[in-house]
Amino acid sequence: MVPSDVTHTVSIYLVEKLAPADLLGYLKNRGMRDPEITKALIRSKLEDKDQDEIATTSCKVTMSCPLGMARMTYPARSSTCDHLQCFDVDTYLRMNEKKPKWNCPVCNKAAHFENLFLDGFYIQLLQSPQFRALSTNDIVLNQDATWEPVVSEGVGVSDDSEDEDPLSLPTPAKTTLTLEDPEDRKSVV
Repeated sequence: MVPSDVTHTVSIYLVEKLAPADLLGYLKNRGMRDPEITKALIRSKLEDKDQDEIATTSCKVTMSCPLGMARMTYPARSSTCDHLQCFDVDTYLRMNEKKPKWNCPVCNKAAHFENLFLDGFYIQLLQSPQFRALSTNDIVLNQDATWEPVVSEGVGVSDDSEDEDPLSLPTPAKTTLTLEDPEDRKSVV
């Protein structure tokens, strides 16, 4: 018997499970953030604010996703983040499908889907013929919002045939060993 002063409420929720491809489609339909907004952010982060301190006039970023370590296809950030580095949103959505944490892989702040945006500056950069011709994924962003590739000088073995091969092992010299047991006096070569 239920007391007459108790009321009950029943709720029915209709939910739809969205796949990462669906979420990526929503982001694409939202469009990308204007490249000029990112350029202004780069300029403000790298401007010389105080003449007495050391100024940062450039910063290095990578076009490799910190999650998948491959070159990004859909560079994105969260509006809650204050860094310039992006991550590949397709990889991010797939990882959150398996283990939903929704934290930025760069700064570890909350990066929920509704705060994500595709970055137009980095999308244009990735699609540019200059960047596509590069073998590196690392770039330097300059104070005026231009960029240049990070060119690493090769460190390793020289191709000069006169140089000694540092990986070669010395050939052991043949020696004769005598066993100490008088009954087994045998020579081993």
